[in-house]
Amino acid sequence: MKYLLRDNLQMPALERDALARCCGRILDLGCGGGSHSLYLQEKGENVVACDRSEHMVRVATARGVLQTHLGTATDFPNSSFDTILILMNGSGLAGTLENLPLFLQQVAQKLTPGGQILLDSSDLAYMFADEEDAESILNGESYYGELDYHLSYRGARESFKWLYVDFETLRQKAETVGLIAERVFEGKHFDYLAKIYWANC
Repeated sequence: MKYLLRDNLQMPALERDALARCCGRILDLGCGGGSHSLYLQEKGENVVACDRSEHMVRVATARGVLQTHLGTATDFPNSSFDTILILMNGSGLAGTLENLPLFLQQVAQKLTPGGQILLDSSDLAYMFADEEDAESILNGESYYGELDYHLSYRGARESFKWLYVDFETLRQKAETVGLIAERVFEGKHFDYLAKIYWANC
């Protein structure tokens, strides 16, 4: 929880780079505790913090985020935002590789002409350094970045799917729905930041 409530000085270089690229009206999608929104707000930016978790929205509001929304990007009218920020492994919100193109398309519909999605993820291929594991995982039927998370806290349990995606796969999936993905920052831990926008804009 402490990590979710960190300030700008505690953010990794990738996140700081993404925040510096934000412009216009901004949607912080999957905002968590609102750290990114708070930073942008303090810089005078027009930012809306959005999360599917009622608890996280309450936390963001309590921390001082002025514009919050409980829900998803599809709740907003088309052409609503100049920048849509999806950090802390933003690709995870797609859930599965199969759903990734639709997720990107639905989010991108909320962009103004010339707008951008800033999304980060990590390539988990490094976890399969063993040759035998690499062959079975990387050539398997399911994509190696698809994970099932099972959380429990004080008797409450929740399970959900989460997606880590390598950049080349992200680029290809974005292309299938008319989007261009550019890698604009590469981290030190197999992570990267992508800028995604409509090919016809």
